[in-house]
Amino acid sequence: MTALQKNTIVKLRQTGMRFSQIAEKVGLPKSTVSSFCQRNRIEEALDTEDQCPQCFAGLRHVPGKRKKRFCCDKCRQAWWNARRVKATNRAMERGEHD
Repeated sequence: MTALQKNTIVKLRQTGMRFSQIAEKVGLPKSTVSSFCQRNRIEEALDTEDQCPQCFAGLRHVPGKRKKRFCCDKCRQAWWNARRVKATNRAMERGEHD
């Protein structure tokens, strides 16, 4: 693998391109591109929408499935519980409590 191919792989991966697409452009096998990225910890760029709102960890979406909002159940429950307390407090301030 040449230095030019390595630089191209890094740039394309950071734009969010998939291993198979990069391999086709660079002219290398998909497994070579994949292992190079994994060895050098090169990950695709994540949008802020691709972060857990509780812990800000990056999310990995499965193609063909609904996009994830949280990284795990623990974060999901903590986020919703915090919002539930705020909603209850607002309702009590307005006199809407039981």
